[in-house]
Amino acid sequence: MTRSVEFKVVEFAVIHTRADAVRNFVADLKNLRYWDASTESVRLVRASDSTSGSPDVYDVSVDFAPFGGCCLCLPTSGATHLLYEVTGGTPLVMKGTGSGVRTLETYTFRSVGPKTTEMTYVVRVNLTGWRTFFATCIERRTRYLARSALRRLSRFW
Repeated sequence: MTRSVEFKVVEFAVIHTRADAVRNFVADLKNLRYWDASTESVRLVRASDSTSGSPDVYDVSVDFAPFGGCCLCLPTSGATHLLYEVTGGTPLVMKGTGSGVRTLETYTFRSVGPKTTEMTYVVRVNLTGWRTFFATCIERRTRYLARSALRRLSRFW
């Protein structure tokens, strides 16, 4: 049986622009490098097709190593490739799949004024194989990166 570990991270941000503008910006993963420092590259693999209902699919390369790591988790450093499916609708949902890792990311956007948005970010991460031995460190990094990314996103406007 394959070992599996799951964890969940929830973070919040207040962004001073319209909710639809924030949602559209976040939904286009080509913008990810502007607000997520762990992102090395993003490539659109397949654009969504409204007739079949297929989502946008992106190949995203991330490197968590420089962000909150420790000497015990050096084997987790280096680029990790994830294929992300970005589905439309509310909330915005992104499913990431890579070697030994799966993510389910949910973004909700709530207008609290004409130019103020409250955003909630929830990520569920499932690790398998050797990555499970570093789950505590990976969870710590994920939480740190989520906070950092949302701070950068809120300062973007």
